[in-house]
Amino acid sequence: MTSAKRPRRARIPVVLAALIVGVSLGGATWGIESGVTGIQRTDRLNHVRDVLRRGRELVTTREQAASRSASRLAASAIVQNAFARHRANTLAQIASTTPHVAFKLWTGRTIGPTVIPGLGASVAVYTRSALAGRVIVTAEPDAALLRRARNISQATHLAYSVGGRLVLVSPPAQGKTMSQLLSGTVNDVVSLSAGTTPSVQLVGFRARPSIGLHAVWPWLTGIVAALVSFGWFARWEARRLAAPPPNTVRDAVSLVGKTLAATHNSDALLPVILQAAVEATKAVGGTISVGGETVLSRGQVAPHEAFEVSLELPDDPAETAMLILYPPGHGFDAEARDSAAWIASQAVIALENARLHGLVQQQAVTDELTGLANRRQFLTQLESEIAHSRRTRGLM
Repeated sequence: MTSAKRPRRARIPVVLAALIVGVSLGGATWGIESGVTGIQRTDRLNHVRDVLRRGRELVTTREQAASRSASRLAASAIVQNAFARHRANTLAQIASTTPHVAFKLWTGRTIGPTVIPGLGASVAVYTRSALAGRVIVTAEPDAALLRRARNISQATHLAYSVGGRLVLVSPPAQGKTMSQLLSGTVNDVVSLSAGTTPSVQLVGFRARPSIGLHAVWPWLTGIVAALVSFGWFARWEARRLAAPPPNTVRDAVSLVGKTLAATHNSDALLPVILQAAVEATKAVGGTISVGGETVLSRGQVAPHEAFEVSLELPDDPAETAMLILYPPGHGFDAEARDSAAWIASQAVIALENARLHGLVQQQAVTDELTGLANRRQFLTQLESEIAHSRRTRGLM
């Protein structure tokens, strides 16, 4: 059999409730942080995409200008004469003095800047109705173009890559690879030459949003909330334990009081006390034992996992009396244990009152010195016998 330890058991649900509050508020803080950083990440990604869109527009404009420039060069007499007479030196001089211009010679060799496939314009040059070569004007992004694209968002960085190799970064970043630049950033990519090999891309990126000490705030909020709620729940539990039992128990105690008003017999009170305790705690059964011997039982009796409440019977205080209750399958909760203790305390008062009432009655009809019946007892008994004789028509 096990007895209740109310302060220790009462502390367990308080701690659990405080932990639940702490975990809930800590999780809510983490969710708020995630929501705020998510909104900021979306906003920064939109800025990155705006910059990339602007960069793509500038490259398109440069490609259109390159097409016009290539057409003009191909139609010029100097270039046509150089191709007709196979004067590579003349074409090399033009390429060295004119930015972004290259020539593909009749031999297949290209002189001038490296040509990126898909970025620029190429115009064929014919002499004597035969293809003599090509004039190429590139539209490759440069530092000036990247700076212009970033004017709408200076916090956004731009990188120009060819075949995954970093060519140019704005603002400059010396000695870093593309993966190092994009680590921990919000980023996006736009292709400048779709379908060509190698791929040519503009990459936009900026720092990922974060909240200072972001990993600390959920823990700190959870711990503070748990401590505050523990104090509040502890005070609430103390008030609950100090308050009278709920209506179910009050009804049971009222039943004990009504029985006491009807009789002052201690033996008649014991069944009522047991019934009230079983019903109030929803026990499957119970017993009252005195000196280790069961004097009264009700419902199912199981010898294990019982809940004991001490009863000090006033008739013989030397005897140890116990109210023993047997729990349902889910066990007794804290309220059931409090109810049993409350009923036991009221039962002790009722039994003591019954003992005192019997003692007063005995003193009223006996002589205090000899212990024999006094004149009042004699007259009362005489009246009782006369009344009995009249009912039975006996002789007086």
